[in-house]
Amino acid sequence: MAVLGSVYASVYASRIASRLPATLPPAVAHAAHRSVGAALAVAARLHASGHAAFGGAVHHTAAHAFTHGLSIACLVAACVTAVGAVLAAVLLPAHPPRPVLDARPVPATAQPIPALDL
Repeated sequence: MAVLGSVYASVYASRIASRLPATLPPAVAHAAHRSVGAALAVAARLHASGHAAFGGAVHHTAAHAFTHGLSIACLVAACVTAVGAVLAAVLLPAHPPRPVLDARPVPATAQPIPALDL
């Protein structure tokens, strides 16, 4: 799970960094980089303060960066699952091993096993 979270965070951060408007103030851009929730809160504040174009751009960028990051993380999970299934199919035995029966005859001179008193 940690690997999937890292993949998502990496893809989200790179996508949001490359797609945010260049004229966005640095403090606002930094807040949008923290998380998708922070980016959506920034978008709502920008929209409420009369900067609807900036708010819409941040909202659109954050939503698409989130979706793209989640999609890539799901693809990584699917690949790991497929590799695990193939390895299990190839390396695990199809049936449990059968016990080898000793085919040697029991000698007639063998002593019977005494009964145990419990």
